[in-house]
Amino acid sequence: MKKFFYKGLKENKKVSGYIEGETKEDVAEILLNQNVIILSIKENNINFDFIKEINIGGIPSKEKMFFMRQLAFMIVSGVPLVQALELASKQIKNLGFKNQMLKVTKEVQGGITLSQAIENKKKLFDKVTINLIRAGEESGKLDTILIKIADNLEKKEDFKSKLQGALIYPIVVIIAIIGVIIALMVFMVPEMSK
Repeated sequence: MKKFFYKGLKENKKVSGYIEGETKEDVAEILLNQNVIILSIKENNINFDFIKEINIGGIPSKEKMFFMRQLAFMIVSGVPLVQALELASKQIKNLGFKNQMLKVTKEVQGGITLSQAIENKKKLFDKVTINLIRAGEESGKLDTILIKIADNLEKKEDFKSKLQGALIYPIVVIIAIIGVIIALMVFMVPEMSK
């Protein structure tokens, strides 16, 4: 679908905006059905699709874990791989990851293996994960491998949160010590030097 910018009149008032359609004629038909007298329709040539690909801070491991688990459960349930990929991809909240996985789905639908499709998308998954998926495809136990990958991602996330929790106390103590030293240097040392 293309985006078109239109100007027109509706009930003797100027109206303008963007509307989606395949061609100018489709957009004109939509506007005429809305009782808009068309003054101009121009195709919007600016494409902002690249913004969807931006992942500041990378893809959260929780998203990857959720995706792997969903995919594994659908495969265990007997859903074909392409359909399972499509359904699991649509449930992803991170737009960059979602778009990448939808592209992976199209590539798998085109006939290449899941591991090859993921490998083509750099920085989506690490090499260990890609090799595990390849081993799962070759052994016929992709669902089991995907569950193990999800479990591994969950353990990493749990360890990360515990580590962050454990580091909070020492950081607070260090900040307090720095604060006391600064207070001593600013207030006590000048008084003692007098």
